[in-house]
Amino acid sequence: LNFMVALVAIYLWVQYMDNPARQRMDFTSSKFQDIMELASDFNLIIFLFAVILMLWTVRLIDFFTSVGNEGLKRTSKIIETVISSLGPFVIIFIMIFIGFVLVGHVLFGVHEDRFNGFTASAKTLLVWFVSLSHGHRRTMGLPGGPVFMFLFILIAMVLLFNMFIAIVMASHDQVLQAEEEGYTKQPPNHRLADQICDFVG
Repeated sequence: LNFMVALVAIYLWVQYMDNPARQRMDFTSSKFQDIMELASDFNLIIFLFAVILMLWTVRLIDFFTSVGNEGLKRTSKIIETVISSLGPFVIIFIMIFIGFVLVGHVLFGVHEDRFNGFTASAKTLLVWFVSLSHGHRRTMGLPGGPVFMFLFILIAMVLLFNMFIAIVMASHDQVLQAEEEGYTKQPPNHRLADQICDFVG
């Protein structure tokens, strides 16, 4: 996946550099020039390069499994186990979060600009999920605000966060138990590679 995204980004970058619109640009001109197409292409390329860096950062986990330090090996195994166990949790989190987004839009959309659309409501609640930032006090004064904030804090911020902590702790115990029993669980990417090889033959 890393190399596929890298190839796409390089291809788009070459296309961008050879774009006739870019070559027609006059950087010394004082008149307006239409650069929206170039700006859109450039933003896509920058996004793809950011995705590549993020994927390669995640791939560093595999590097830690091959180093001599036992602490790094154990930590990398725990991270891999957590990632492979997040599937059901992510589904539950998305469903609950979308529910709060829709409720927030219906309740406060006509009163608050930060809830006047699905995207705006989702951005607001994502920020609040990390930290109750500016605006939640005003929401408390709106009809239905106290109940909404109480349920959001209780379910989204307390319950789901503690579920994630429980997954991390369970993954930690699973890795320690595997080490004690001398059993090494195959990483998810290795299992996927084996399945692809078995399918291809």
